[in-house]
Amino acid sequence: MGNKVVFLDVGGTLVDFQPPYHRPILETLRKHGFNLDEKSVFRAIARQFGNNFKPNYESGLLKPDFRSLILDLTGETPSNQILEELERTSLLGTSYALYSDSLPFLRWIKESGFKVVLVTNASPSMHRVIKELGVFSYIEGLVASCDLGVMKPHPDIFKEAAKIAGPPLLHIGDTYEVDYVGAKNAGYEAVLVDRQNYYDDVKAVKVRSLLEVMDLMGSTHS
Repeated sequence: MGNKVVFLDVGGTLVDFQPPYHRPILETLRKHGFNLDEKSVFRAIARQFGNNFKPNYESGLLKPDFRSLILDLTGETPSNQILEELERTSLLGTSYALYSDSLPFLRWIKESGFKVVLVTNASPSMHRVIKELGVFSYIEGLVASCDLGVMKPHPDIFKEAAKIAGPPLLHIGDTYEVDYVGAKNAGYEAVLVDRQNYYDDVKAVKVRSLLEVMDLMGSTHS
């Protein structure tokens, strides 16, 4: 069943980064005539990230293989012009804030006697972001790909987090291929926070908000 420990993803789960990672890619592709929706682009990027463990970008993140990404999305080979433009595009959100359900969840989880370890694929700026948002008082530690040199879904990042507070009851994250599958492969239970309903066709333990995680944990482990 695990200890009274919860692993928690950051971007898309606890913190709302704007614009989200996939949107600059979507806007560039739309500008070049590709009629795509946000769900399709998000899921195509997630499929790539689910098969890659080693950061190659921004000291802890992975830049998509844009050629393969466009082939996956459209079946077409992209022009060099599009590829060069995507390579120049900044993919990191320029603003960030906690979701409205984040602090209520963190307060509830702490009052319920659980320890929280953040497990995130992130650049070194994540340490500053977490400090600015006042999250450190609610957590036992932060395990980030920029510090470890390996990314979710690799089991090592979850195992590293378990060294801080022990194995978790579950890992909570927003990307099925990275968070849910990664935690499961590491031997831990998982909950998928599908805020935008991007994974409506995927069979998993899913919620739309962290408040629903509170309900799930409260009913199961009260």
